[in-house]
Order: sequence, then structure tokens, then C-alpha cells
Amino acid sequence: MVFIEYFNDKTPTEQIDRIVRLIEQYQPIKITVESNSIGNIYFDMLQKRVKRRILKFTTTNDSKNKIIDKLGVALENKEIGILRDEELLTELRMYAAERTKTGKITYNAPSGYKDDAVMSLAICWDSLFTNKGNYNISLV
Repeated sequence: MVFIEYFNDKTPTEQIDRIVRLIEQYQPIKITVESNSIGNIYFDMLQKRVKRRILKFTTTNDSKNKIIDKLGVALENKEIGILRDEELLTELRMYAAERTKTGKITYNAPSGYKDDAVMSLAICWDSLFTNKGNYNISLV
């Protein structure tokens, strides 16, 4: 992990402009965008601006569990280095597994907290091992 930035104070167009500049600066081999709901809009906007292949990640309970489990193992085994970013560290500390009434495991931030940075990190880590590649930009 070399960089993290939060865009909550920018319009979607400003966010895409900033992401395009980051792509130009870091030259990632792979770009993965979460495609659920509003993510499809960002995917389409980036597709028009970036002349590179952009991968989609669809978040379901199963896909989320898979990438969070991979991230947890990587963190436990010190296979991944993360920045000392207070927001990311808080999200990681707050993130928890819950068993539903049907017995399924779900991962979520507690009510009132976000999980955007955790999901972005998990998607990025998973992207390293999906379709090969080294440097990723993950957008959630």
C-alpha cells in the first residue's frame, strides 16, 4: 500500500478527475472498481477517460467474505503492509463478523461506521491474485 485518499468532500466529476490523475501518476497495472450500485457510474465514467482495461468487482455476501478472509490472513501473516492512516486503522479495528439467523457469516462495520477503506484494501489485495498483476488502484 503506497497511497490512500478519501473523496467524501468532492463531486463525482471531481472524484473521477482526481482518480484519473492518480492513475497517470502511479501507472497501475490493474484498476478494479466495485460495480455495485453507484460503482457502475464510476466504472462508466472512468472507462471513457482512461485508455486501459478496468476490471469490475461485484460485492455479494460470498465475494465479500472471500476477500475479507484473504485480507485477514494477509494481515495476520504480515504479507501486506498498510499505511498508518487513522481512518483505515479505525475501520479495520471496528470491522467484525456476525452470524445471521440463517447461519451465514457477514462482515460489516458497526452501525454508524464506514467500511469503504477496508473494502477498497480487500478488493485491491484480492486483485493482486486475480488475473495476475502487481499494482492496483481499487475504488469503492
